[in-house]
Amino acid sequence: YPHLSVRDNLAFGAAERRAGAIAARGKSALAWRHRLRSLCEGRSATANRRLERIADRWECREFWHRRPQELSAGQRQRASLARAALRRAPVC
Repeated sequence: YPHLSVRDNLAFGAAERRAGAIAARGKSALAWRHRLRSLCEGRSATANRRLERIADRWECREFWHRRPQELSAGQRQRASLARAALRRAPVC
């Protein structure tokens, strides 16, 4: 998401996954969007710790206040891998 910082991109990816599970249970689109917004804004302390731990592991902390268009290609790759790790996606 080019309009979000690296940190918000990581958090949004995790929140989107949780909101998708809510939508799959038959909630309306409006309820899904509202839940997605609240998940991003009100992250729990546990979610923040996990986000920081993964950002440290992939060395994203030094640039996580910047937007994707301000990053080098290597930094974009690290941010993408961190987002995948945060979502627990299989990385080959």
